[in-house]
Amino acid sequence: MASASSASLTPGQACLECRRRKVKCDGSRPVCGRCDRLRKECEYEQIVRRLQVDIMEDRLSEIESGIQAYLRRPASMEHPLMKKLTGDGGDRHHPQNLVSPFLPLYTGEPRSSSTVVPESNGSVTSEALLAGYGSVTPRTIPESGLGQIGVDSELPAELSEYLIRMALPFRNQFHMNMHLPRLLFRSRLPPTHPDSIHPALLNSIYLAVCSTSGGQMAEYESRFLTRTRTESERALGFVDRLVHFMWASVILASYYIRRGRIVEAHNTISGTVSFAVAAGLHRAPDVPHGTEVIVLPPADAVETQDRVALWHALTQLEASSSLRTGFQTIAPKDHQASIRALFFAQPAIQVIPSVPHVVLQTKASALLMGIREYLVAIKDVGTAGLPPAATERYSMLVTSLRIIQQEIPAVDRPLGLQSTESVSKTNPAIVQLHCYVNLCSILLYNAAAAENPRDIQLTVRSAESMARACSAVRRDEPLLLIQAHPDLVWCLHSACEVLIRDFMTRRAQNENNAAVLEEREAFIKSVFDVLNDLIGFFPSSEPVIGNLPQLLLGGDQYETI
Repeated sequence: MASASSASLTPGQACLECRRRKVKCDGSRPVCGRCDRLRKECEYEQIVRRLQVDIMEDRLSEIESGIQAYLRRPASMEHPLMKKLTGDGGDRHHPQNLVSPFLPLYTGEPRSSSTVVPESNGSVTSEALLAGYGSVTPRTIPESGLGQIGVDSELPAELSEYLIRMALPFRNQFHMNMHLPRLLFRSRLPPTHPDSIHPALLNSIYLAVCSTSGGQMAEYESRFLTRTRTESERALGFVDRLVHFMWASVILASYYIRRGRIVEAHNTISGTVSFAVAAGLHRAPDVPHGTEVIVLPPADAVETQDRVALWHALTQLEASSSLRTGFQTIAPKDHQASIRALFFAQPAIQVIPSVPHVVLQTKASALLMGIREYLVAIKDVGTAGLPPAATERYSMLVTSLRIIQQEIPAVDRPLGLQSTESVSKTNPAIVQLHCYVNLCSILLYNAAAAENPRDIQLTVRSAESMARACSAVRRDEPLLLIQAHPDLVWCLHSACEVLIRDFMTRRAQNENNAAVLEEREAFIKSVFDVLNDLIGFFPSSEPVIGNLPQLLLGGDQYETI
């Protein structure tokens, strides 16, 4: 017989029989005293209530952990960019929808001189300028002019020059680094003049200005896109002003990149690079290179400089599209815009003097492509135990990086601006250059970071440098379109990955210096501010930065580092 217990039972501990009869149960198990005495079947209820308590305790623990995780998550997760990327009520309002009543307008004078006259630099001012540029025009003027033109009609000469002047403040975004006074002079020549601008180049410039201006002018993009393609085919068919055809291809490919049509951009620019190589454009103009006649030799020093700038533009764009698509480049290894020519001046491919900021941009693009090829080569073997050739290549890349780091000016320097130009806060071309060079540094030093802790520091410093450039260009005000460039998105994405990894590492190591962590988050916020505006201007670039929320929440799916 089971022993009886006189101890009082807590609710739920009596057997089912005693509970049904509402009598006192001693709780003895497996059979209570009363059921044993009366020979009743004695069963006990499963400890459901206890299980419910356990479930509640587990749930409470989860809630507490969630609260702690929320309290510990970076403040950057509250940034509008993160809310936008996570769909957490972020503002989807894009800055390009705020159509400015004024648009930048270049006011330099045309000039037909056959000699390259050094231009005095413009200015970078701390003052707030309309549209971020020193001279502007009401958008109603070009919109009214375009509205009076029929679908198949050519633009009057006055309106044509006006649109060209509207495109020139954005020339860095379209790699339009030709001699501006000569371009404006030729825009005034009648269409039948042999030195006039080919319609392919004219229509590509109209396309560029319509894509940057927005508003009613955006409605004309498709018209000028069709005309650019048609006139480019005509230029090839009639072997007519082929240098203009190549410039038109540069602008067209740049337009495709802005619109997220990356494969079309690469197809356009790689085909043009192949054509340029066949024409001998990849060699310095003063180096004999056979009997190519499909492109006439330059007539004077201005055309010579423009040919060099054209090849630089082609290689820069091919590098940009190749980095986006992963496709191979067409340009030969040794040419006047290669690393060895630009940084080490081999006599056989000596580069002639050109526009300084164009040379710097080309150096950065060439270096970026060289680093990318190096990273592909060591992908499966790492940096430890590399063969001598790879080690030598790495040393050459590091030397090139150090050279260009010493050459680039501050972001508020007017390098590349014409004497009549002024811009607000920062020089857009130099900001882009800084981001390119810092991206080179991030990619190169991160490759060896596992073996060399010092390289980790260099990687982080490069990301911090990009964050400082973001602070300078924005300064608590929305980014202006003249300061935007689609290439900045993937440059800043890499900087974000480095800064987030550095922040998460420091916090995981229980670094108690709150000021240091706040500084880290301030860097991240500066980059987020600019990225938020950039994906507003270029919505197709949003997937590029889609992994950032996961990284801030502790994920490890880094793409760059």
